[in-house]
Amino acid sequence: MDKRQNKKCKRQIVNDGFKIALFDVRDFTKPKQVDVKNIGARGSYSYIESDHKALMFDEKRDVFMIPVSVNKVDKKYMKESLQKMYLYLLWRHIL
Repeated sequence: MDKRQNKKCKRQIVNDGFKIALFDVRDFTKPKQVDVKNIGARGSYSYIESDHKALMFDEKRDVFMIPVSVNKVDKKYMKESLQKMYLYLLWRHIL
C-alpha cells in the first residue's frame, strides 16, 4: 500500500488520499496491478502504514480488512473525518 500522489505545499508534503492496490505476483519478476482503490482526500490515512498488525486477513474466507481514517475536503478545508473499515473479497480462481 502506498499514498496517492503527494503535493508539495510550503515545504510540507500533503497526501492526497489513501491508495490500496492489488497485484498479481504469480511471476515475481513482473508483478501486475490487478485493481486499485483510492480512498478519501487530503490527510486520509491508515494505521497499517505504521503497524502491519492493522491488516486483518482471513485466508479461509478469502477476505482482508483495512482500517482507514477517511477525510472529506470541501474546497480547501476539511469537511469531515470518518473512521472506516474496508472489507475486500478475493476470488482465487480469477487471479
